[in-house]
Amino acid sequence: MNWGKINAALKDNRVQWALLLSFVTIAFFVNLGADGLFSAQEGRSGVLTRNLLHSNNWLSVDFPGAAENEKPIFSYWLYAISAWCFGLNEFAFRLPGVIAALLTVVMTVHLAGKIFGRDCAFLAGYILCTMATFLTLARTVRIDIILTAFYMLQMLLLYYGYFQKRKATGWLYVFYAVTGFSMIVKGPVSAVIPAFMIVLYAVVFRQWRMLWEMKPISGVLIVILIGSPWFIYESVRTHGKFAFEFFIYHNLERFVGGSDLKDGKHAPLYFYLGKFFAGTLPWSLAVPFALWQCRRKWRSLRPETYYLIIWIASVFIFFSLAAIKRGDYILLLYPAVAILLARYFEKLNAANLKLTGKWVYGWSVLVGLVVIATVLFISGAIYKLGFKATGNDVPHLCVRDGQSMMQVSDLVNGHLPGFLIIMAVILTFLFFVGKVLAQGKIYQALAWFLPGMLLLLVLFFQFLQPVLDVFNTNKPFCAKVRELVPYDKTIVYVDDYDAEVVFYTDRNYIIAKEERIAPAIAANDYLLMFGKHYRKNFSKQPVNNDFELIATSPEGHNSPMILLRRKSK
Repeated sequence: MNWGKINAALKDNRVQWALLLSFVTIAFFVNLGADGLFSAQEGRSGVLTRNLLHSNNWLSVDFPGAAENEKPIFSYWLYAISAWCFGLNEFAFRLPGVIAALLTVVMTVHLAGKIFGRDCAFLAGYILCTMATFLTLARTVRIDIILTAFYMLQMLLLYYGYFQKRKATGWLYVFYAVTGFSMIVKGPVSAVIPAFMIVLYAVVFRQWRMLWEMKPISGVLIVILIGSPWFIYESVRTHGKFAFEFFIYHNLERFVGGSDLKDGKHAPLYFYLGKFFAGTLPWSLAVPFALWQCRRKWRSLRPETYYLIIWIASVFIFFSLAAIKRGDYILLLYPAVAILLARYFEKLNAANLKLTGKWVYGWSVLVGLVVIATVLFISGAIYKLGFKATGNDVPHLCVRDGQSMMQVSDLVNGHLPGFLIIMAVILTFLFFVGKVLAQGKIYQALAWFLPGMLLLLVLFFQFLQPVLDVFNTNKPFCAKVRELVPYDKTIVYVDDYDAEVVFYTDRNYIIAKEERIAPAIAANDYLLMFGKHYRKNFSKQPVNNDFELIATSPEGHNSPMILLRRKSK
């Protein structure tokens, strides 16, 4: 076998693109159509998409009885087009997000190539598509991943439009046009964050002149001309209700603090530090080392590197200042992080730096952590902690985190030999990668690590995820509901609703809260509610004597639902 020819072929640009796109396609598409719309946004998107197609009204969102003013309409257009092509199913709803993520990877590779060269470019693509949160959201019906694709395009055009040559070019007008379109994806934040980045760059480097050179007046006019028509239409159609609820409540109040605050408190400023580290795993493990090695080189960095750093800082600072914080929001900075990490690895490879023998101690610590985790699983400590978290008694852990911990604990203890074998294989593989790094072969180690990681992802999505999904989706429960509730009957969702259940039951419904509950119950024969609501409230009410329980979600489900039917007289 001629290894020289093989190595030469692998360096070919077309071959590298083919390898990267094949890698990304496998990671994003394997078991993409898994049963169930798990998150609230997946179920909501399913309902809105179906209503859009059935009504043939492509200008307004429609979710009767629920909030209709949380998000603009652009993403739902994409979901509807996909559903029109592939049907109303999980694959169709998730496909636009996958395409958005794929385009984000391609644009990241392109920008990295323009700034640092081809080797750095393709490595940045691999890093980005395997970051934990990016990969997860790419496979989920979430507007955040579509917004990230738009933001990546904005940053690419902004680089071409001004920062590449430090003077305005025609690409700047395209940047403003894309910014206008991106407002229809998520709202004013799509324009505010790039503006904040530009101002932050000018402040840090005292480049006040650039604020005028970037043609702000004509730029703002372009953004308003493209981004405002749909908002004006929807506000007029709803007699101002949309403008108030979306701009004031869902944007301004969530930033400065409003009714959505948890326990009336702002999330701490350091909230995103942990989210960033967890969301960019496994690559965030290299961030402390990269920061340490660059601690004395800040003044000598290239202007393009500063562009990426300010990109990261602006997103991180903006969302850290907001009252309402969610880990998905900082997804916008992931492409820049991927590029800088790829550059760091490229520098290490060029310098032929070798890990010292102390790397074995780090690997030993990892072994120790696996042993400790195994003991905690076997002893039931993880299960007990998860059970406590389901009562909201553990800081930084929500109910679903606790339920997931309990399910994983049961899964590990039910398949302990298999779990131990998998951990042993992973640790052995990491030891091998460490030996390669100790020889100073950074790229060779990555060439082993990335396929190994892809294999683990395929095994997880194809075999492990379906086991866990049983406790996350109510799709089987909804199949029972459709059998038990005639099509011409109306279901009353008592006190609250689950968007996934609304989608899969496909029955007329009423979402009854507070004073609307009693008349809705009196006028209808079928009631649906969360198990916790039934146990704590409804089962104690006299009206329950008129109804019988006819269906429930599986035992241990994360969001158990109860179906009641009026007793025959």
